[in-house]
Amino acid sequence: MKQLYFIRHGQSELNKRKILAGHTDTPLTAKGREQAKAAGKGAHGLAIDCIVSSPLSRAHETAQILAREIGFPPDTIILNRLVIERTYGELEGTPWDTESHIDDVDGVETLAEVLARAHETLAYVRSLPYENILIASHGTFGLALLAAIRNEATFQDVDGIPNAEVIRII
Repeated sequence: MKQLYFIRHGQSELNKRKILAGHTDTPLTAKGREQAKAAGKGAHGLAIDCIVSSPLSRAHETAQILAREIGFPPDTIILNRLVIERTYGELEGTPWDTESHIDDVDGVETLAEVLARAHETLAYVRSLPYENILIASHGTFGLALLAAIRNEATFQDVDGIPNAEVIRII
């Protein structure tokens, strides 16, 4: 049976400022790099044989740092747009507000669309010839992935997954 692990990227510059990033490519902070390194030290012994990462630099750099810590070749990390963060449309670059209902805002990917991508990601992961897979991604996508695994019809878009912490989801 496959083991599936998930890591949300380390702290990014926009996380630090509590700004919605979405598809905006914001770099890791020094703290974010330290978090990724610590996560890598904690991931020793998981026998990770595949890493799939969002192509956004904050997730990809987190994956690369973790990979080096566990002795996984960083150049074999698979970049896949399926695991990219939710698109926040015209809200990208604005302050994060956990109370807003944003599904109807122009250009924002709906929760249903993010959940559909999560289901597609699970099918993709199951097709891979690896046993211990780590997905390096983003907070909202991680929540959608957890909802897809639990076969829930929806999920809340809240910042409920901590930065740079490896969690086993299957």
